Amino acid sequence: PDGTWTKNVVFIPARHHGDEPFGRFTAWNVATSSLWASGDKPDWEHDYGMVVTNDNAAGQTVVEAAGGYQIVPDARTGEQVSVMGYSGPPYDGEHQEFCADLIEPTVPPLNMWQVECANMTPGSSGSPWLLDYDYATGSGYIGGLNSISDTQGFMASPRFDARAGEFVALMEQIAGARP
Repeated sequence: PDGTWTKNVVFIPARHHGDEPFGRFTAWNVATSSLWASGDKPDWEHDYGMVVTNDNAAGQTVVEAAGGYQIVPDARTGEQVSVMGYSGPPYDGEHQEFCADLIEPTVPPLNMWQVECANMTPGSSGSPWLLDYDYATGSGYIGGLNSISDTQGFMASPRFDARAGEFVALMEQIAGARP
């Protein structure tokens, strides 16, 4: 809302001190929920988007080169979630912050999920909420994402409901049309 689309997006997974072990992936298509993009004020309950990328210089997709996670429908109250992100101040945004908590509903009028993660500050927006996360293998499922936070250390995520599922299906269809 009240913004413009980002141009020249490049995703560089695992970039560290200039090293790019998986290469660079430029954006082929970028989209967000129409409920988020329309209107005069943000619809936080639909704050999600996706980027379809081109292959890297080696001809690999992001998932082939670096791996990826499946997005699953709505998580449940009381479910354990692991959250990772590159938080801004007072953090440096260069090192991954981590927290784990149990999912709980936000206070009305918002109909979102929240976790207590004081170290997830602005800058970590869009970072995944991983369900069934296995620390040894790094496997899990995306069940939410960092959207908005408050001053008490809570981070909220849109619920991945039927509308979000339709959006994911549309983006998968768009990705399939990629040259």
